[in-house]
Amino acid sequence: VWLGPWPLAVFSLLLGVLLFALPWLGARGDLVHDYALRAVAVHSPSFGVVFVLLAGWLLLRGRGELRRIAVAGLLGVVAANALFTLTLWRDYDLRRLSTLLAQAQTHGVAIGNIGMYEGQYHFLGRLQKPIAALENGAALNAWLNAHPTGWVLAYPSTLDADARRYALYAQRFRGVWVVLWPARTLAALRAGHEPPAGSSPALVVPGAGDATPH
Repeated sequence: VWLGPWPLAVFSLLLGVLLFALPWLGARGDLVHDYALRAVAVHSPSFGVVFVLLAGWLLLRGRGELRRIAVAGLLGVVAANALFTLTLWRDYDLRRLSTLLAQAQTHGVAIGNIGMYEGQYHFLGRLQKPIAALENGAALNAWLNAHPTGWVLAYPSTLDADARRYALYAQRFRGVWVVLWPARTLAALRAGHEPPAGSSPALVVPGAGDATPH
C-alpha cells in the first residue's frame, strides 16, 4: 500500500519538534545524564526549523510525491550529518591526541592504555610502536613503576580535580573522557601521595555538551 509522503513527513515533524525542545529540556535539567543530547541541544533549534520545513514541503498537494520524498530524505540526511559535525564530531576527533602520542613515541616514551584499545591512535597518528594494554590493579601499578617516564591513557566517566590539575591532556570521547597521564604522576595518585612538583594543569578540550548547564 502506497502511503505517500505522510510517514516521512510525520517523522520529520516530530524530529523537528524534539530538536526545538532540547534546549528547554536541558534548562529544566532533564538532560543532566545524557551528554549527547546536551551537546546536540547547542545547535538543535536551527535544525528543528529545517526538519519542520521539510515536513511541510512533503505534505504539499500535487504531483511529484516520489521526487519530494527522495529530495527530502537526502536533505534530511545532510542536515543530520551537519548537526553531528557541529556538535558531537569533536568528541570523536582524536587527531590532536594521536599526534601527541606519535611525537612521544619518537622520543622513546612508553605508552599504556587502560581498558580496551581499538587501534584508533595508531591509525590517526601513524604510530610505529605498540601501546601496552593495561588493566586496573597490580599489573597497572607494576607497569607504572617499570615505566616512570611513560604515559597512560585512561577513560573516566567524569573529569575530576586531580585530572584537571595533574594530567597532561583530556578531551571528551564517546560520552566519557580520555585522559593522558604521566606514569609517575598517576602512580603517586594511586598510592595516595602528592604528585611530583612542577606539574602544569591539563590541556582540557571540552565537548559541545560541556558548554551547557548541567
